[in-house]
This record gives sequence, structure tokens and C-alpha cells, in this order.
Amino acid sequence: MNELNLWALEFEDTVFSLFSYAYNKKFKKKYKDLYITQDEEQDGTAIFPTVLVKQIDFREVGRDISGNTINGIDPTFQVTISYKGDRENLKELSNYAVMFFKSKKFGVSNVFYNISNKIRTATFRASRVVGANDTLV
Repeated sequence: MNELNLWALEFEDTVFSLFSYAYNKKFKKKYKDLYITQDEEQDGTAIFPTVLVKQIDFREVGRDISGNTINGIDPTFQVTISYKGDRENLKELSNYAVMFFKSKKFGVSNVFYNISNKIRTATFRASRVVGANDTLV
């Protein structure tokens, strides 16, 4: 395996780690049961708020002639926040999530809100082209 490609193959985990750190720092005191995950399913009782951060698309871009290294990627993340409570709180949680991705130069799309069985959700997608030498800090 080409070690130079690990940055691209581990990009989802890198973004998730940065997001989790920032999000916990901002909200863990206010929302004691805050649960941030990459997994769509969990065992047991639902936890609110739950923030699901999942990479749903990944395309290689900027290939060179040799094709041995990944020079750039175009990933898309989907973030879904589930909350059982006031709409204002869900908006606070989702606005911060959107601003996190905007601060990392992602474009945001498909923002929508829903309510079902007293559980509110906010969902959006974020994508951008990332080069091998780009930084996300």
C-alpha cells in the first residue's frame, strides 16, 4: 500500500475527530448526554442529542499520469442531528455544525429540518475538493 495515500483513506476519521473535539468543547456542558457518532445504528435506548457525521461520497480528483498516489479528493459528508426538545435548541446545534464545516471551507447544501414522533432532526451535506497538502485547521 502506498503510504502517501493514507491521508485520503483516513480523511473521514480526520474530519470526524476535528468535528467531535470542537462540538464537545462547545456543547458538552449544556447537553450532558450529547452523543457524536459515525455509526448509523446504536444498541439500546436512543440518546439525545445525537449527531451523526458520515462521509457518504468520496471521489479521487487530480490524478497524475502514474496514478499511484491520491493527489486530491472530493468528499461529501452528511450530518444529521436528532434532538427531542425545543426547535431553538436544534437550530443552535445545527447552526454550529454548519459553521464548523464552513470554517473548513466546505460548501453546504441540502439543509432541511423535520419532526416525527416529537423527535426533531436537522440534516445537511457538506463537500469540497481537498488536495494532498491542504490543511483543515
